Amino acid sequence: MKRPIIAGMLVLVSSAVTGFLMSVDGRHVLRVLRYQWLQGMPLVWSVPRQERECRTDDSPRRFVALAFGQSNAANSVQGRHHPGSGVLNFFAGRCFAGDDPIPGASGTGGSVWNRLGDLLMGSGRFDSVVLASIAVDASAIAQWSRGGELQPRLLASLEELRAHGLEPTHLLWHQGERDMQLGTDAPTYASHFSRLLASIRQAGFSAPVYVARASYCRGRRSEQVRTAQRDVVDVAAGVLAGPDTDALVGPDLRHDDCHFSAAGADRHAALWRDALLAASR
Repeated sequence: MKRPIIAGMLVLVSSAVTGFLMSVDGRHVLRVLRYQWLQGMPLVWSVPRQERECRTDDSPRRFVALAFGQSNAANSVQGRHHPGSGVLNFFAGRCFAGDDPIPGASGTGGSVWNRLGDLLMGSGRFDSVVLASIAVDASAIAQWSRGGELQPRLLASLEELRAHGLEPTHLLWHQGERDMQLGTDAPTYASHFSRLLASIRQAGFSAPVYVARASYCRGRRSEQVRTAQRDVVDVAAGVLAGPDTDALVGPDLRHDDCHFSAAGADRHAALWRDALLAASR
């Protein structure tokens, strides 16, 4: 009598274990076992990462950037990118070999920034590239400005980079699609940006802020937002022109007529490279 009972219990236990391992939580446990326990690779932003030493020298050939804004500055690209060994991602106090999705930003796809890292390394201008992104899908400029719910995240991220010997050399702002949808006018957008910039400077960060001209999404763009993005450029204040990514339109460049395809992200990254290198001459 005992053997059938034991056999039945084993079947039940086996079924329960199998069911758990097939669940979302179970698959996560298997990934932790495989990567973190067996291979020593922490899972960060759903991807097993290789931790690297953060290079903390003050070389003028080091590029340390914080990217912020909305989805096209996050992980919305259709197609992940795996950059070369000279490109690192910074997140939660550690450096990792670059890999999409870039940790810290919303979304689970690819990003423009690791692509940009490869292009900057290929230019010969920089010996190392460290990238951090805190961009949030569908965020408006008011959320990043003084008093907005994302401003503490911005300032904390800047402080965290500095605390780990990674003083930011470039701040990359790509945002505007949400304000196009909201109908934000040029004076309002410029006012929010002015307060955003003031908070960065008052916190003691002098790195130049590069402002992309970006407002296009699903057949619409905003000349009001674009005008503000052009007019806030002020070299004396350390606000420089980024690329005009509204020029990148078409089904081969935007997979949903708003967010970039892999080909579009490659073009997007090339525009950023050109703007950054032109400013550093």
